[in-house]
Amino acid sequence: MANETVSSSSKLAYAIGSVAFGVKENGFSTFMMIYFNQVFGLSAIYVGIALLIAMAFDAITDPWIGHISDRWQGRLGRRHGFMYAAILPAALTYFYLWNPPTGLEGFSLFLFLTVMAVLVRSALTFFEVPNSAMVPELTQNYDQRTMLSGLRTMIGWIGGVVMATIAYTLFLVPTEAQPVGQLNEAGFRSFALVAALVMAIAMLISAVGTHRLIPQLPKSNPTSTGYSQGFWEGISTIWARKPFRAAFLSSLFANMVFGLTITMQIYFGTFYFGLTADQLGQLSMVMVLSAIAAFTLTSWLTRRREKRAVTIVLLWGNLIASSLVILLKYFGIAPDNGSEAMIVLIASNLLIAIALSIALQIVMLSMISDLVEDTERETGHRGEGIYLATFSFSRKMVTGLGTLASGILIAIGASEGGAMNEATMHAIAMPYVALVSLLFLIAILFVRKFDLTRANHEANLKATAQ
Repeated sequence: MANETVSSSSKLAYAIGSVAFGVKENGFSTFMMIYFNQVFGLSAIYVGIALLIAMAFDAITDPWIGHISDRWQGRLGRRHGFMYAAILPAALTYFYLWNPPTGLEGFSLFLFLTVMAVLVRSALTFFEVPNSAMVPELTQNYDQRTMLSGLRTMIGWIGGVVMATIAYTLFLVPTEAQPVGQLNEAGFRSFALVAALVMAIAMLISAVGTHRLIPQLPKSNPTSTGYSQGFWEGISTIWARKPFRAAFLSSLFANMVFGLTITMQIYFGTFYFGLTADQLGQLSMVMVLSAIAAFTLTSWLTRRREKRAVTIVLLWGNLIASSLVILLKYFGIAPDNGSEAMIVLIASNLLIAIALSIALQIVMLSMISDLVEDTERETGHRGEGIYLATFSFSRKMVTGLGTLASGILIAIGASEGGAMNEATMHAIAMPYVALVSLLFLIAILFVRKFDLTRANHEANLKATAQ
């Protein structure tokens, strides 16, 4: 549909839906490891394996839901029926995930975490995949897709960050029984209730706010070659396209870094830099500024520039910013822990690093969106769902392989279930930096092969015009 037919209020309502993903992903990435590892004593590696198993289910459910919704011909169009159906299951499973039954430990706790993580991610898939698939449906413009991707990503990040800040300042507070607020079990349970409600409200706003657009959104074409393709044939079709492979594999490795850094952030902040829960909460609010800066930055960077070139620059920036403060601390160059200078250094680096991370996600989402018409030109079928599902899956690597890698790094520095301190984090620092750098370099190598240009996109739009 033409971009000018979509009102600003509809775009905003649409983007608010990403808050559910942001809250869930922030909870999984920031708190899941420390909650089950340090509060319940479950091995960090077991936590990582549980989330990796959940990610394995996503490898099938994400593209499967994308494939089905692309071909759906219900009264609510291709996307909205799935979005409405996901709201209650996603909120309920997220709440119960953070409330394991009393007495669970060891393998039984691992099994609980695995099953609930699978249920949460599967339920949210029914909303996130159809919702994210609407980006290329709402606009065909090369630059406007970046803007809409940016708006959706920015609001999702802000939602997740604000929820984390609320958790730090209202729920994860020190008590007489637990002087370290980040380990307050009762606080985590209260956080889960509020987070689940926020997720449900955000999904409802997005579905209802875009409901009136259903008649204008693209419909499936049963007479096209692509429509008749089965699930695996559809996967084969998109995988055969060189620009898709380049964008997908690059985002896969970049998102593994995001998962690694976000999960380790609370460990480095608490045990390496000596930050309190209040300070972590205040620093989390810096990410709100990062999200706004990223939205502005990508709109400027991609104007009259190729998205591949912008992505390469952002990947190099991420590589440098993600490890800078840790390296300064490791080599004794950083200010002392607790000093005002150290807080300013951490805050400044966090602002830049997260802004670059979000900007990278925005541009990559926009790149994936541009592939829809490239395939439609060949098959006659619009595959927004399956394309954006693959991107959604790569983002979920954040809490899959990234969290598993975090668990392995934590195990390097401390024994199973053991307490962490500055010395153990110091032992983890260099392996962490080396792994982050390697993953970003691999992402750069893959994205260099992305060859869908602005001119190619305009040609695809002309060829597929109704």
